[in-house]
This record gives sequence, structure tokens and C-alpha cells, in this order.
Amino acid sequence: MSTSTPVTKRTVALFLNRKSIPQLITDAKFYVEQMTGNTNFPAPNPTLAGITNEISILEKAYTLSQTKVQGAVAQMHSEAKALRISLKALGAYVELQANQDIEHATSIIESAGMAVKKLPVRAARVFAVKPGLAPGMVKLDTKAVKRGTYIYQMSLTPNNANSWTEIYQGTRVKFTATDLKTGTLYYFRTCTVDKNGKSAWSYQVSCMVP
Repeated sequence: MSTSTPVTKRTVALFLNRKSIPQLITDAKFYVEQMTGNTNFPAPNPTLAGITNEISILEKAYTLSQTKVQGAVAQMHSEAKALRISLKALGAYVELQANQDIEHATSIIESAGMAVKKLPVRAARVFAVKPGLAPGMVKLDTKAVKRGTYIYQMSLTPNNANSWTEIYQGTRVKFTATDLKTGTLYYFRTCTVDKNGKSAWSYQVSCMVP
């Protein structure tokens, strides 16, 4: 029994507000350089020419701000804000293009010189396994997650990675496995899928089938 697991879209991470003005300029130039002629991005929006022009304006404003001319610092921050807004829009464009090919989304984003937001590592969930009320039956239960999907697997030889069989995937947190061989020791594990992606597998729990 097998069903597909949702694929998580990739997100661009630019960290624009954390960067100094010189770093912002350097990174913006790198994005333009990496995206120029890049077939992954046929029609950048905003245009690379527009971004380049904003970089040039900010460079001049930054240089002027070092002279202590009145109003120069405020003007520099205004130009930096404008460039950040444009880069945020450019990042959104890169993200949209990349997720049209979800299997290669990470490499596509990185080809623009941009970083990919790290997917959260989900902790394995503790779950309960106990004999059912009838022969050949085992009850499985795990901690519920908001709008989650639950996956249960079983194995007779848990050390063999290829021996695990999916016995349920769905929105019910509790599942009862039936038609199991009585007097046999089975091993079970579970994981969940929610908006943050797929969690790690829980530890294995064994149960002697009644």
C-alpha cells in the first residue's frame, strides 16, 4: 500500500534587512551577474537593468554619505530601502520560476546566487502500539498535529531498510492494522506530514500480535 508524499516548495532566503549597505550592494551585483544569461530566468521581474541602475544609485549615495554632507545618510538609507524592495521582488520571481520544477528548485534558486531557506527538521514523534481486541489486530496511535497527514509502516525485519511496508497514510491519527499473523512479532514506526514538511521517523515499536 503506497501513496505519494506532498513535496514542499522551496523558499528564497535573502536576509536583506540583516545586511550592511556594502554587503547589500555586493550581493545585489552577484544576483545580477548570476542571472544574466541564465536560462532558468527568461524574463526577470524587476529587470536586471533596473536592479543595476538602483545599485549604481545606492553606491553613489553610500560614497556621498561618507563625506558627512547634510542629508546624505538619510538619502543613502532611502536608496537602500528601494533596492531591498526590488531585490525582494526579484527573489519572489526566482522562487516562482524555481518551483515550476520542484525537483530541481533548490539548484535553480542557487543558480541565481540566492540562498534557499532551510526546511525545519521535524522531531520524531512518540507513538503507542498495542494489541487489538481481536486476533490479528494491532492498534496504532500517535500525537496529533494540526492539519496533518499520518504515515504508519510495519516490518518483520526492521534492520532491513527495504523491508518496511506502508500500511496507512491519511488524516486519521489512529489506525488499526488487521489480518496480521497471530503469534508473530511485528515492528512499527510512524511519521507525520504537515505544512512544514515530513517529520523524521519515530523510533521502532514492536508488538506481538495476539
